Amino acid sequence: MPDTHHGFTRLPAGRFHYQHWAGPDTDRPPALLLHGGTASTETWRHIAPALARTRTVYALDLRGHGLSTKPARGMYHLWRAADDVTDLITDLGLERPLLVGHSWGAAIALVLATGRRTRGPVPHLSALVLEEPPPTMASPVMAAFAEAAAELAGGPEDRLRHIIRTAGPRRSEGYVHTLTHGLHHTTPTAVRGLIADGADQGDLLPLLAAVPVPVLLLRSDPAVRSELDTAAWRQARHHLRPDGRMTQIADADHDIHRTHPEQFLAAVEEFTRTTDGTPRTPARSRLTA
Repeated sequence: MPDTHHGFTRLPAGRFHYQHWAGPDTDRPPALLLHGGTASTETWRHIAPALARTRTVYALDLRGHGLSTKPARGMYHLWRAADDVTDLITDLGLERPLLVGHSWGAAIALVLATGRRTRGPVPHLSALVLEEPPPTMASPVMAAFAEAAAELAGGPEDRLRHIIRTAGPRRSEGYVHTLTHGLHHTTPTAVRGLIADGADQGDLLPLLAAVPVPVLLLRSDPAVRSELDTAAWRQARHHLRPDGRMTQIADADHDIHRTHPEQFLAAVEEFTRTTDGTPRTPARSRLTA
């Protein structure tokens, strides 16, 4: 498996941490992975090395999370986080990266790709993978999650590990580690802020119509837990461009990449076979449910 390398860089918003997995010398665009709220680059500890078998991979600790800068209240708007990602793409010289985002990270990726309220020009991407994007950051479900998580954010690792194991005794040690790491390395300000500040972006799914590259939309099993209910899934289908794809992973929880990594990787690999080359005109619709 490719070795994991840690890096820090100074961006306009502060000091950011990222992880890097060097892939083979191929023409495939690099991948940049964006975690969800209360998570960190550690959430990709199994996904990133697998992706790096065929391409170079980066994962960023988003603002307020992991080992990256922790801004004050009022600084967690989606467009601010999207600017951080754009700045990292420029700083690392990434050409046409594949942008992969989970939950909050998917919302950030969607805002970045469409340039809604962002500071500068939209970077050239090869494709977008959106895993469980929230229809809006303003939902009561998201607010309730943030308040519960904020009570734990920044807590001692031993206490967090015990709470997480008790809540999910069947969780693997790797899963417990990633959840613990993410919660320990964030703050109540960041957790509450990503909801409060992110809410001003409004409905997110209509932005799908403005994404200039192919999109893979991944949904977990709503019978287990999903951000995308039936109405939101239909809305996404309406807005998704003809070269987009919608895939639901049976029996998966909201964290598809953690609960069903093999299915996640298979969906991404199959999708990117047609998007890694030269930018093309939209293809006919290939939706799966």
